[in-house]
Amino acid sequence: MFLQSNFASRLNANYIPSDAEIEEIRTALTSPLYQLSLLDEQIAQMQAAMDKLAAECALLKGEIDQHQALISPI
Repeated sequence: MFLQSNFASRLNANYIPSDAEIEEIRTALTSPLYQLSLLDEQIAQMQAAMDKLAAECALLKGEIDQHQALISPI
């Protein structure tokens, strides 16, 4: 578990937090939600880079295949 929580024992239960506890939970989630958004952004950037590399590979493979076809026996 990544999150340090005073409510860990109440997770996956039918516990209903008080208004004060709701505010405490919201405050506790501020940093983890920010960290999650940073991770999501990094994943999106890496996925875009991978997509670009995959497209470059496909183009290069196409050119290689066309040239290999010229030298392959009939």
